[in-house]
Amino acid sequence: MFKEELNRLKALKLAVSDCSIGGCEIFRKPGNSNNWVQVMGRLGIPYTSTNGNVKLVSGDIIKSMSKEETIKLLKGRVFLDGYAALQICKKGLSGMIGAEISSVEKTLIPPFFEGVRNPQEYKNISNRLMYNYIWAFNSGAKDAYYKLEPFVGTEIITDFLNTKNQPLFPGLVRFENAFGGRIAIMAFNLNDNYVCTRAISMFNYTKKELIRQVIEWVGGDPLPVFVKHTPNAYCIFNRSKANDFAIVVVINLGSDAFDPLTLDIAPEWVNSRFELLNHNGKWSRVSAEVADRTVKVNTALKLMNPVILKLDKQT
Repeated sequence: MFKEELNRLKALKLAVSDCSIGGCEIFRKPGNSNNWVQVMGRLGIPYTSTNGNVKLVSGDIIKSMSKEETIKLLKGRVFLDGYAALQICKKGLSGMIGAEISSVEKTLIPPFFEGVRNPQEYKNISNRLMYNYIWAFNSGAKDAYYKLEPFVGTEIITDFLNTKNQPLFPGLVRFENAFGGRIAIMAFNLNDNYVCTRAISMFNYTKKELIRQVIEWVGGDPLPVFVKHTPNAYCIFNRSKANDFAIVVVINLGSDAFDPLTLDIAPEWVNSRFELLNHNGKWSRVSAEVADRTVKVNTALKLMNPVILKLDKQT
């Protein structure tokens, strides 16, 4: 078994030697937090550390940047957590992100739900309401989420709701600024360990789909690959320099097995030949059911048993 796995690793190393990692960019600086890593990993969204189309910004990164650096960043395509957005507002740049952000007053009625305002505008959203009990389970944390006050022209995607399903303030918004920069903001503070690792408010099927679709709006392009339905599935995407093939690695971090493996892939890869890397280090053709962007691959995704898939463009 060890020899077979070694052969598989050698074959994988050879396959990705001519590749670069693709996906969103976890934007960070030395010494700053990179909390988007845990979120993207659990939501099945691939990410990279450089040259990503969409920058994911959290924690105290904005505090370490000059105002000029921040303005340059916001002219691009950025997804902010609440704490990063708060620091931008403190620099006097709320107009570039389409909202004013502030700490939640202790006297404010806590939200019990987060609801999608217009669910018909988003695909694969089966539940409009998401539980939001951070205030109860994480009562000792300061600023686990923030109050968003959007400006005119900012689209509200979700609202925090009270027990009567009445809006309190937005939970997720998106905005295009005067420089053409596309900005999304979520109210949660990813610097909070509970939010990043355990909160049902962050890790549920509706939020998984929403974050994926918001990232695609911010970037203006589809993600190269997205692990659909399956929770806690870490995904890595490698694209060859010639862009003629790609390697997708999916690792199940949950206890349940999923069969088949279901992915959404970018249109440019839909007509590819699909191959699996077997434990003996050999690539073999695998059957796949393709519908629009969704690909069901005839293989099981089991706990800590990576599925390594090759997408080979047909020329």
